[in-house]
Amino acid sequence: FDTQVVRDAFDSMGVQAKVTRAIRLAQNYDIRSTPTYIVDGRYRVQPTAQNTHKKTAETALALIRQQTQP
Repeated sequence: FDTQVVRDAFDSMGVQAKVTRAIRLAQNYDIRSTPTYIVDGRYRVQPTAQNTHKKTAETALALIRQQTQP
């Protein structure tokens, strides 16, 4: 395991661009916790006190299926 290789990869322009984009998307979608699923740019699904992580994922999958049906 070469820590310098990891540092160089992390500091690369490609990785920095992806991190910047991820931060911008999180701000635009007002993401404050994980997991948070954004489906079709319109639906935000995240766990609540009454909603388990499994139920949250199932809800997100149902929305994805709904949005991809012809």
